Amino acid sequence: MAVESGWYSPAVAPGLLSSDLTTSLYSTLAERFGVAIDRGGQTVWAATAEAPLASQLGVRAGAALLVFRRRSSAGGRPVEDVTSYYRGDRYQIHMSLDRPNPAPV
Repeated sequence: MAVESGWYSPAVAPGLLSSDLTTSLYSTLAERFGVAIDRGGQTVWAATAEAPLASQLGVRAGAALLVFRRRSSAGGRPVEDVTSYYRGDRYQIHMSLDRPNPAPV
């Protein structure tokens, strides 16, 4: 369903690759390295799958993808920079748009 490519700061999480990464990455960062991500930004856009990526995702070349680019930090220090490619036919996005304490009209 997805292919991800990520960078995680070795200064923040030395030895991350020797951790059990079959569990929650964010729990591992918090529990093993004391890293609590407190800021991040994510951009999402549509793209088409080029042949190598299409093969990894099990779709035809040119298939629709959703691409997410996320950069996160903890205490002002960069922690991660991840690009995720999701199959457009198996993924959806839901966003809640709440306005806390709206001003009276």
